Amino acid sequence: MVQMQLPQDLGEGLILRWATPADTEALAAFNARIHADAPDEPATYLAHWTRDLMNGDHPTTRADDFTVVVDEKNNGRIVSSMNLISQTWTYDGIEFGVGRPELVGTDEAYRRRGLVRAQFAAIHAKSAARGELVQVITGIPWYYRQFGYEMTVALGDGRRFDWITPGHDKPVDEEVYRQAIFPKRPSWVLGMG
Repeated sequence: MVQMQLPQDLGEGLILRWATPADTEALAAFNARIHADAPDEPATYLAHWTRDLMNGDHPTTRADDFTVVVDEKNNGRIVSSMNLISQTWTYDGIEFGVGRPELVGTDEAYRRRGLVRAQFAAIHAKSAARGELVQVITGIPWYYRQFGYEMTVALGDGRRFDWITPGHDKPVDEEVYRQAIFPKRPSWVLGMG
């Protein structure tokens, strides 16, 4: 499958395009605002996560793995976005590529216009072009059903570490422990990786 060509004119001054590094701060602020539990308390940890995914240091995700819908009639303001995190999952010992849409959000004034559906089309095409066999969500099942997602297997995330793998039996240096204090996260965020 070929990756979807963007930008795409969605009408009414709305343009769907792949994000660039120049979008980082605007997109971080958008995600902190749009996913906040309370309007006056931005979800700052999501701003940090957005920056981490966009800065080029993540092993599978960069700025152009985000889609943004911008309103050209409103100074190019970001009004909707999502991103694709490519991962390798294992089921019954078989590894396979997975595309994981995340940080899906639309400004309240722009909802019910098909913006998320258009972005899913772009994300699904990019994931398929990478050879990822499935796309998975770790979010709100009732919401994602409208985009064709269904609950299939229970999600149990974790890293695999086999002692029999060469090198895994060597002692490691003791690490200094530092307690980190994180803001309260909504329960649905705990599945993030």
